[in-house]
Amino acid sequence: MSVSQAVLPSFFITLASFPILNLIAKKWGIVDKPGGRKIHDKETPLTGGIAIGIGLISMYFFSPFVFYQYWPLLSAGALLMLIGL
Repeated sequence: MSVSQAVLPSFFITLASFPILNLIAKKWGIVDKPGGRKIHDKETPLTGGIAIGIGLISMYFFSPFVFYQYWPLLSAGALLMLIGL
C-alpha cells in the first residue's frame, strides 16, 4: 500500500473533523477571545491540533504498514498533542 492511500483518507478525516470540533469548542467555551495584543476580531476555536491528531491516528487504520514506518514521528506528535491538552 502506498503512502498516498494512507494519507488521503487521513486528510479527509481531518478536514471533516474541523467543523465538528469547532462546534464543540464554541459550545464548551474552548475558544481564544479577542483583546489585548491579539489580532483576531472574533472568538477562535482552539481545536485545530486535536483535528490533526485525529487524522494522524486514523492513518493507522488505513495503512498500519505506513504507520509503522513513521511511528517515532507520530508518537512524538501524539505526545506533544497530549501535553497541549
